[in-house]
Amino acid sequence: MPSFKSSGGYRAAQYLITILIVLLVGYLMSLLPVMSRLVIAGRLAATDLVLFVTQMTALILFYLFAVNAIAALPKTGGALFFVKAISVPAALLVIVIVGQGVIWQVLGLFVGASGKSFYFGIAILLIVLIGIWLVWVAFQNAPYLIDSMEEVKETLPALPSLRTSACPECGQLSSRSAKFCCHCGHPKHKEFKCSACGEELQQDQKFCHNCGHPIEPTEQKEPDHS
Repeated sequence: MPSFKSSGGYRAAQYLITILIVLLVGYLMSLLPVMSRLVIAGRLAATDLVLFVTQMTALILFYLFAVNAIAALPKTGGALFFVKAISVPAALLVIVIVGQGVIWQVLGLFVGASGKSFYFGIAILLIVLIGIWLVWVAFQNAPYLIDSMEEVKETLPALPSLRTSACPECGQLSSRSAKFCCHCGHPKHKEFKCSACGEELQQDQKFCHNCGHPIEPTEQKEPDHS
């Protein structure tokens, strides 16, 4: 089995941390007073340029993060396989939606109305196409998700048995933590105590964990509840 350092999950974590650092450094740089006073090409403030570079760098790193995170998902059936299948179009959809807004913040300063219509027309077309791709992939892999839901559904009936136990006297179910049956009042669990120190013991103990006294079968008797 490959170590975590050699897996895509380790590399994905590196990219995620780098994204956070890039965003932090970029936004801190944009707060410098000189950035708001410096104008490039007569229209673009240095603050906007720094934010543009920061956000585009973060988007590229996000793509690399997504690629490695998807590769790290196990190649098994069920819900994880469904998530792995839709991750590629979902990540690409996020990148396009965010990226077109980031690019327009700079590009919008240099193009006119016709350029704006063309740009957003292309952006909308890409978003629609990727959205259709995502829906199609989800539809194709939905059986894996349905199988997982069926497995969970089959497991649910067994959950109450983890919280309850049957009374040895009447057979009715009640809480495992209850000392007496809530239906007939019979003790649900035998309580064994050390004859030397009186410490409560488990049924399979051979020595008392409190004083070390050896426990004989004849010493393990049910206390008087009367």
